[in-house]
Amino acid sequence: RDKVTMNHVVEDHADLPSPVSNYSNNDARKGFVVGPPYIATARDMYAIATYWAKFVPRVHDEYPHLLAEMFAYSLAAAHLELPHQVANSFMISSITS
Repeated sequence: RDKVTMNHVVEDHADLPSPVSNYSNNDARKGFVVGPPYIATARDMYAIATYWAKFVPRVHDEYPHLLAEMFAYSLAAAHLELPHQVANSFMISSITS
């Protein structure tokens, strides 16, 4: 969240202030630093995808790096206050064993 200005990322300023700024870095890591596969209700995923699509170009404006679109996904989920339950059991093989 410190990598971009949410006022720039959130297109519709009626959505400000964004709940993103309420999360501590620790809470953000627990619920929003995620990757596929995603399992969600259609309603939740539609809401995330809608904001994700809006946020990607603006996130890339301020953070033009590899995986900026994934950062935008995390911001969209956090903006909607939809934390993810992270499951590590989907690993097929571990590099440590």
